Amino acid sequence: MQEVYQEGETRICLIYDIVMGGVANDRVFDTMELYFENLISRTEAIGRLAMEKPNMQICFRRQEICWRNIWFL
Repeated sequence: MQEVYQEGETRICLIYDIVMGGVANDRVFDTMELYFENLISRTEAIGRLAMEKPNMQICFRRQEICWRNIWFL
């Protein structure tokens, strides 16, 4: 854990070597844009989003982590 001080406030930033999480694809962004512009209803947006498969992304923040944890057969 690393503390970052800015203008009298303490902000805590967690530093990780590997970050994993979901990533939205273009169809998700397109659906959200249509919804926020009131071009489709909430029901339509939810229906479209329910059909999308989740995309997972893994981010290795340091090259050393790749060298230690990834092997090719």
